[in-house]
Amino acid sequence: MKIIQKITISSPAADVWAVLGDQFVSVDEWMAGIGKSVEITEGQQAQNAPTIGRRGEVAINPGTFLDETIEVYNPENMSLIVQTDFVNIPGPVQGYKTEIQVQSLGNDASEVSWSTQVPVGELEPPIYSAVEKNLSDGFFRGLEELKHFVEMKAPHERKLAAPHCG
Repeated sequence: MKIIQKITISSPAADVWAVLGDQFVSVDEWMAGIGKSVEITEGQQAQNAPTIGRRGEVAINPGTFLDETIEVYNPENMSLIVQTDFVNIPGPVQGYKTEIQVQSLGNDASEVSWSTQVPVGELEPPIYSAVEKNLSDGFFRGLEELKHFVEMKAPHERKLAAPHCG
């Protein structure tokens, strides 16, 4: 399953990249779905990456996590590839790989492309459709929250209303 989401942000690409790339671990500052995020310190660090990765605790389900490891980090192209593995999250999906690209659209605008490959194996059509919709909607909400955070310099209302993990 491949899911692609894009969003235009009314801020310079360098500002967007600072949040997505340079401040990779701090996703809990802007993404409502993540209650707390900490740095992963064990494993292989990708060339030029600011960190190996992050562990984000799922805000609505404490004790469940997304372990996200940077596999490719290219600050010149403002792109990265991240492997996400689910921890303590039951279901047909146990992870996915995402390529994130920030592209300049001029001085005060940029586009973020979020392309995710999800290994799902053999799923019945209703389950496949539900998984695809839930992931697609979740990725787009994350992009909306990123847009708000970069443009307004403050978290989205969903983040402010979300539960926070210890």
